[in-house]
Amino acid sequence: YASRQYLDAKIRTFVDFLREAVPKALAEDEAALCPSARP
Repeated sequence: YASRQYLDAKIRTFVDFLREAVPKALAEDEAALCPSARP
């Protein structure tokens, strides 16, 4: 996507939030769907 230098502050904040939230949500969903995969 466009350089972060040219993004509005609210868009930059939202992108940063997604970069943190999405991997956590995916990991939690995977753990819920495959309980035997995690000890």
